[in-house]
Amino acid sequence: MDDLSHLTDTELISLCLARSSKDERPFAEIFHRHHAIVARVIFRYFPHEQDVEDLAQEVFFKAYRSLEQYEGRSSLKTWLYSIATNTAKNELRKRSRRPVVVDQSLQEMEEVLPDEAEALPKHNIHQQQTFQQAFSQLSAPEQEILLLKDAEELTYEEIAGQLNLSVSAAKMRVQRARLAMKTYYQEKDHVQQSS
Repeated sequence: MDDLSHLTDTELISLCLARSSKDERPFAEIFHRHHAIVARVIFRYFPHEQDVEDLAQEVFFKAYRSLEQYEGRSSLKTWLYSIATNTAKNELRKRSRRPVVVDQSLQEMEEVLPDEAEALPKHNIHQQQTFQQAFSQLSAPEQEILLLKDAEELTYEEIAGQLNLSVSAAKMRVQRARLAMKTYYQEKDHVQQSS
């Protein structure tokens, strides 16, 4: 059985635990499946490619060593997200510096809000730049909850668990952050079109 991509995360974890170090393919599939999410979390704290890759490796190493402790109360994606966040914050403490707000690439910024009716238009460079400027005006908690919901695609239940909130509070915060984003966007867009 060479291709494990059809297996669920839970099935892959079971295989990892059953086969231990004799077969690395199940964990390699987990790594392949979730590497991008882990990298995006770390990139928010450390914008340099080498830092991202080094810390992502550390996250997956910690996850591999802790697989037996994974209880399945949250999704594997949420569990890895939590490990990635904690690893990045610990590294910041080690380096004794505060996190730097990083301008994300246009492609990543386009992923922040969903392509639904309430999503903001992002069709040209002018709109993308306005979008970036508006996103940078949000508070850190607003940015975080939008990234969790719309970039990391966590469910409201997963966000609630991640941020220690009730599900209704998570929904309310997402809606407030989206409204603030839309307001900032419209203000920036109006100013730029007037000038």
